Amino acid sequence: MLSYRALPGKQKNDLQYHEQRIEKGMQTFLEVGEALCAIRDGRLYRVTHGDFKTYCREKWGLSQRHVNRIIEGNEVVKELGPIGPKITTESQARELSKVEPAKREEVLTKAVAATGGKLTAKAIAEAAKASSPPCQIGLLPRCARSATPSL
Repeated sequence: MLSYRALPGKQKNDLQYHEQRIEKGMQTFLEVGEALCAIRDGRLYRVTHGDFKTYCREKWGLSQRHVNRIIEGNEVVKELGPIGPKITTESQARELSKVEPAKREEVLTKAVAATGGKLTAKAIAEAAKASSPPCQIGLLPRCARSATPSL
């Protein structure tokens, strides 16, 4: 592993900047997601750790699964753009990530309407379920086996 001093100036500054964002914003998943992406994509973690998974676990106490959800949620929010309802939590973004990209804006609009503007992950999940086509045997992987009739 490298030491902080071994990194070129810009990378050292980038790592320190992104780590500060994570430290200050553990509750603000968008900033944390962006910072984690930058550290992963720039391989800035290699100063102290051999791989990104170990870096996240040891430095931040985050499992790889949780880091992936944060990053995926961040990407979903970026896709939505600056106009329209705002996703403010990782759980909201996680529910929205389960929706086909083409239907996300519609589901989000329905969830906001159903909650009177106070968006929740549960409202997104319910709006997504209501927007899904009826379950058909063998066509939708989401269909629960228990919902299919015995033949």
